[in-house]
Amino acid sequence: MTLEERFELGPEAGSEAGIVVRRGVDRETGRACRVREARTPEAAERLCREARLMAHVEHGGLPRWVGLFDADGRTALACEAAEGKTLAELAAGGN
Repeated sequence: MTLEERFELGPEAGSEAGIVVRRGVDRETGRACRVREARTPEAAERLCREARLMAHVEHGGLPRWVGLFDADGRTALACEAAEGKTLAELAAGGN
């Protein structure tokens, strides 16, 4: 299953160290999510490590993970969407 088959992906919402972040909707559940797709082999390894850790953590302050996807040479980690201000907005004084 490709990312596009599982998720309705929106435009790029940000990027970080070889990872592109998109908002999306999980087609299986209808829930909003964030999909982080690796653009480098190092970023793919980082996402895999993060997924292994997230699979064992449950906390009300953290988004739940949806899954790790590796298809068509693309590695992506999907998590539930956490709504609110970004760290940059908070640092700029956006209460």
